[in-house]
Amino acid sequence: MRTDKRYARFLKAPRSARKGIKKAKAFIVKGDTARFYDTVFKTMQEYLGNKFNLPGGSITVQIIEDKLRPAGCDESIVGMLRDIFAECDMARYASSLPGKDAAGEALEKVKKVIDYLEKTKL
Repeated sequence: MRTDKRYARFLKAPRSARKGIKKAKAFIVKGDTARFYDTVFKTMQEYLGNKFNLPGGSITVQIIEDKLRPAGCDESIVGMLRDIFAECDMARYASSLPGKDAAGEALEKVKKVIDYLEKTKL
């Protein structure tokens, strides 16, 4: 673990994602959708960065699609991932925020994507 940083990050990915999801749920309960989407975005960036050994700040949908498609990832998962990032960008940079229902749906997509990536060997 000390010498193989890539493996350590790979093992850390699901644990950090669970923490981020827990934080995001708390923001839904509080009704703070702006912080919810910010947390979801950061959680996905951190998770995918750890999973694929990439710097978290450089994670974009295109980079992740380029990693997932050759590995034979299900196209619906790639679509969900694209939707998650699009919703986060819209909520973070647009003047109107989606409601609690949309936030709940986004959280379910995040869980499905993470579950799929954890169960699939990529």
